[in-house]
Order: sequence, then C-alpha cells, then structure tokens
Amino acid sequence: MALAIGSAPELRSHRVARAMATFGLLSMLSPLVGFMVEIGLAHYAGVSAAVDSYRATSTLLNLGTQLFFGALTLGILIPLITECNARGDLRAAWRLTLLFGMALSVLEVPLLYAAMAWPDTLVGILAPGLKGYALDDCQFQLRGFAITLVPMLWAGVFAAYLQANEIFWVTALSQSFNNVAVVAFLLVTRNASLSLVYGNVIGVSAMFTLHAIRVLRLPTTRAASDWAYCWQLVRRGLSMMVSPLAAMAPSLAATTIFLRALSLGPRGTLAECGYAGKPLLVVTLVTGVFASVVLPQMSQARFRDASAFENLARRSLRFTLILVLPLTGIAFALRQPLIATLFGSRLMSDASLRRTATYFGVFLIGAPATALAAILSQVCSALYDTRGAAIGTVLTAVVAFALVPILASRFGPLGVVAVIGTSGWVVCLWLVTYIAVVHRLRVWNGMGLYILKMIAFSGIAGVVSAAAYSLCNISAGGGQYVSVVELFASGVAAVATIWMLGSLLGLTEVNDIGAYLRWQLTSVRSAGTEAQDNA
Repeated sequence: MALAIGSAPELRSHRVARAMATFGLLSMLSPLVGFMVEIGLAHYAGVSAAVDSYRATSTLLNLGTQLFFGALTLGILIPLITECNARGDLRAAWRLTLLFGMALSVLEVPLLYAAMAWPDTLVGILAPGLKGYALDDCQFQLRGFAITLVPMLWAGVFAAYLQANEIFWVTALSQSFNNVAVVAFLLVTRNASLSLVYGNVIGVSAMFTLHAIRVLRLPTTRAASDWAYCWQLVRRGLSMMVSPLAAMAPSLAATTIFLRALSLGPRGTLAECGYAGKPLLVVTLVTGVFASVVLPQMSQARFRDASAFENLARRSLRFTLILVLPLTGIAFALRQPLIATLFGSRLMSDASLRRTATYFGVFLIGAPATALAAILSQVCSALYDTRGAAIGTVLTAVVAFALVPILASRFGPLGVVAVIGTSGWVVCLWLVTYIAVVHRLRVWNGMGLYILKMIAFSGIAGVVSAAAYSLCNISAGGGQYVSVVELFASGVAAVATIWMLGSLLGLTEVNDIGAYLRWQLTSVRSAGTEAQDNA
C-alpha cells in the first residue's frame, strides 16, 4: 500500500502493509474469541438477568479500554515517543512512558474507589430498570471489573511504547486473553457472572504481563538525556489529556442515557442490543487495525512535509472506504442468517433473534462513519490535537440528550438504537469540518466520485452476497454448521466480485493491495528457497 513517505517507498509501504496484515491476523483472535463469549452467553444465559447486567457493567470495561488503549495513551504517547525516537533520545522516551503511567494511576484512584465502595449507587445511575437478581449481578460485576483497571492502564501505556517502535503484535495477540479466559470459565462453571468477572481479571492481568515482558526486552541507552526536554514532553502530554478527560463526562452521560432508556424497556432488551453490537467487528476490525498501524506513519510524515502528511491522510481515508463500505453491504444483506447462526439457542426465541437482527441492521448504518472517524482522530493525534475528537464526543452526548427521550417514547428500544447507530456520523462530520477549519487540511478534496463508487460497491456486494447465500441455502439445506459455510462462501463471492470490479476500473487501492500480496508471496517463496539452500 503506497501510504508511507520516504526513501524506498515501495519497501516502506510494504512494511506498513505487512505490519497491518500481522496486526490484523492477530487482532482477529480477539473478536473471534469474543464471538465465542457471546455464543456461550447466548447458549448458557440467553437474555437472562446476568447478561442484562453485563451490558450495563461492561461500561466500566469499555471506559477503561477507550481511555487506556486510546485517548489517554495511544493517541497521546505515540506521537510524543515518536518525537523522542526521531531525536535518538530513547531514555527520554522511556522516562516519559513511566511518568505518564504514574500520572494516569493517580487519576484512576477515584474511579476505582467509586466502583468498589458504591456499586449500588452506580447501578441506580446506569440502569435503574434492573431489579432483583440483575441488581445483585451488577454489583458483583462492577467490583470485579474495577480490579481489571489497574493492569489495563499499564498494559495500555506499554502498548503505546511498543507501537511507537512499530511493534504491534503484542497488543493484537493479548487482546484475546480476557475473552479466552471467560470462555474457559463458561465451559467449566456455566455461570455467566462468575465467568465474566474472573475471566476478565485473569485475562487483563495476563495482557499486562506480556506487554511488560516485551517492553523490558527492547534496547535502551544509558546516554544522558535532556531532563528539561523530557519534562517538556510530560507537560505537553498532560495538557493533551485535558480534552479527552473533559470529554469523559459527556461520553459517560451519553452512555448512561442509552443504558437507562434500554434498561427501562422489556426484560432482555439490554442483552439483545449487546448481542446486536458484537457482529459489527466483522466490519470495523480491519479499519481499526489500519487506523492503529497508520498513526506512527502519520506522526513521521508530519515532521517531513505538510503536503505529504495531507496526502497520507487522504489515502488513508480512501483505503478505509474501500475496506468498510463493501463489508457493510455484505453484513446488512446477511444480517438475519448471521444473527441466527451466531446466537440461535434454546434460550433465544425466534422473536428475540429477529429483534437482535433488526438492531444489528440499524447499528450498521453508523459503521462506516465510525471507521472514518477513527482515521480522522488519528490525523488529529498526529498533529498533537485531542480537542477535535473530544468535542465530537460532546456533540454525541448533546444528540443523545435531545433525541433519546423523544424517540424512546415513540418507538421504544428501536428509537434508542437508531440514535446509537447514527451518532457516529455526528462525530465523523464534525471531525471533517474541524480538520478543514482549524488545521486547514482538505482531506476530502477530489473524493466525491470515489465515494459514489464505494457506495455502489457496497450495494453490489450486498446483492451478490444475498444471492449467493440464497443459492447455497437452497442446495445445501439447513443446520448451523452448514450455515457458517454458506455465510463464508457468500462473503467470499461478494469480495471477489468487488475485487474484479475494482481491478477493471483501475482503482489504485485495489492495485496496491494486489501488489503487496504479490510481493508477500514472492518473499515467502524466497525465504523457502533460501531455507532449502541452507539445508
């Protein structure tokens, strides 16, 4: 992929693509095992009180992930560490990492205390509609998930240090540890709440351990570093934390509004919405990996040439569109059989599966916007700007405050889901405007025709996948395992169709992906030949 800037551009771009491919393959472990968790929950708990509780209490886990593997670590530390590495000051980069982690640890204490000391109060705020066994499960889960925040914080700090040094596999691999542990506990205990708490505590602790071991193996220097420069970076990082921390309140407010409205609906509504949100990873996984890999490249391009940085941002958006829109079309066309295959069990009624599929279809409306917003947020991060994304979060909260009460009263849970599904477009459109006005980057210039092509590709992919699934279903019959094969074959047929169309139209992104795949195949063959010669 011709994304990177500098000498030997082809080899450099292939190295970025290889990092993305490796990171992507490893990152697939987490959603795959995450699907196993959801399938296990559907099989052993269905839409029970324990699963309803988990949809509310997982807010704490999600908040920790967003802060410690996003806004407060990767988005801030990677550009700062990259700057240190560019100066050759590895010691300053290491000191900055440790000092930043200590500062975050201090900020984490109030959150830990609130979750451990007042879980009943937090449940009353997050999900007042949960009563009885659901309330007891909520309090137990909140206390357990609070324990995971400590190792999660340091795992996120070390992940930023590793990714700034272009080591992505550790984070990608370890993301699946907690899900693996939850699945193991589910198979042994068949107790949803117990498995969720113990699995996450053990899994996140293992994630921290792997990050720490790999960080300690990195080369360091004993050369004296400029303490004044190091403290300057620390102060800059702390100032960059203000915007995401300020945005945490409206973000929590928006999440609370959604949870409160859904918890007041019929029993099992929270569980169904949670199941509906999980298959979105089919669409957002690749683009999320791409956003993570491209941030160090953006940080480096920023120091070289402003026009090169703008071109890199534009190319990143083009790649995101060609990755996410066809996948969105496929997922929307296959939403009913996909949900039935993943979550169908004796504890999930047909009506519940249909509602879950409907919610999933609404969530898909916002999937492209979420993917694009991730790239635009990385553009801001590379410019040392965390304010734009923070304001976008505030706008999401404002939309939730304004629309959820009205739509929930008229359309019930579906109205709430509609606000959640479309809120990504609010953030995306805001970031486009913000970057154009504040940073004077016209990243969307000349992309109108390309966007129309990608929308057409999305529709074609949906039609092809639906037709292929219908043919497979007629010839092969029913059965859950057969349905998995049918879904996979339908998706492959749609992707192959889009690939051929892109090649015929001469799309640069398709050609770049093909060039990388050919280069990778040649590298594998060369390595095999060299190994045989050495033998």
